[in-house]
Amino acid sequence: QWTDKSTTQTLVAIERCASPCSRYSEIARVAGSATSFTDSGLAARKSYSYRVRAQNSAGWSPYSTAATAKTLR
Repeated sequence: QWTDKSTTQTLVAIERCASPCSRYSEIARVAGSATSFTDSGLAARKSYSYRVRAQNSAGWSPYSTAATAKTLR
């Protein structure tokens, strides 16, 4: 999940990086009004980092701060 701090974005790009993180890859694009995304098919007991950025008619925003989570089982 992330906080929507703008009303002008038209889409949000979501990127993921598996630990040890060396390069992010875009995994999805969602509507600009979205504030969450569910990732699936991940490896067990592995850490993943995520970041997002928004786009509107002026271009792309800077990337968000990365958030890291570890899968179970």
